[in-house]
Amino acid sequence: MGLAQNVLDDGLGGLDHNFVTARIEDLVKWARSRSSWAASFGLACCAIEMMG
Repeated sequence: MGLAQNVLDDGLGGLDHNFVTARIEDLVKWARSRSSWAASFGLACCAIEMMG
């Protein structure tokens, strides 16, 4: 992934080209790795009560 450098030095004019580039696969992996769904996953009744 890449990110525009020296945004603070460029001021507001530098924000028009400030974007992150990545492959969709990398973005999906990043989102899955930081998902909180697995932390609350459980099959016992107490886990289901905590999710609700």
